[in-house]
Amino acid sequence: MNEEYEIDRAEVLRYLHCGAEDGPTRALIDRCLAEVRQAARPRTVYRVFELESIGPEFVSFAGAELKIPGSDLQRHLKGCRRAVLLAATLGEGVDRAIRTAQVVDMARAVVLDCCASAMVESVCDAEEGRLRGEAVLRGEFLTPRFSPGYGDVPLAVQKSFLSVLEAGKRIGLSASAENLLVPRKSVTAVLGIADHPVTGALAGCRTCALRGKCEFRRRGTTCFTEEIQNR
Repeated sequence: MNEEYEIDRAEVLRYLHCGAEDGPTRALIDRCLAEVRQAARPRTVYRVFELESIGPEFVSFAGAELKIPGSDLQRHLKGCRRAVLLAATLGEGVDRAIRTAQVVDMARAVVLDCCASAMVESVCDAEEGRLRGEAVLRGEFLTPRFSPGYGDVPLAVQKSFLSVLEAGKRIGLSASAENLLVPRKSVTAVLGIADHPVTGALAGCRTCALRGKCEFRRRGTTCFTEEIQNR
């Protein structure tokens, strides 16, 4: 039932754009949380690379066929000498549960989707916490996660990112022709590693690929602000 992953209820409500729960909403969320836990098969994979180059046009990783363009990631990795490439997925079962619900009960499908989004973030948080603990023992520090699609880093890097991690073979994670992750409830991210405390740098909205249809901007905030506030 994946009870080791604590799903933040406040995060579910945030995805639902819901400030408070009434009785029926609480019951529906409880039901969907249980269903997501039952369907999920969380898996993660990561590799650590020396940073071969940071800027001015891209970040490259020693020994990897991967170059990530964009100035936002360059700023995020400033002061770092290595980086973790991380991928996580809840597996196809969660996607299947959401698709099934969409046919018979759209409201439940929406809540399932939000619960799954919160759970995959929990899986990433757990893996990041483990990596941070190991880094501390080595006298090293990690930046927060930075994912393709943030700021000016294009989603087009997903296939190369996953190839470097052998994510298809190792955790069953791939990218579609539109560079969307499959299964859908999955995350890829970069974390910088330094020998001194590093905070990374928040990407901005100006160059974000989702700027024109961002729900956070419609509510007068940003995903970067809310992510930091909820860490």
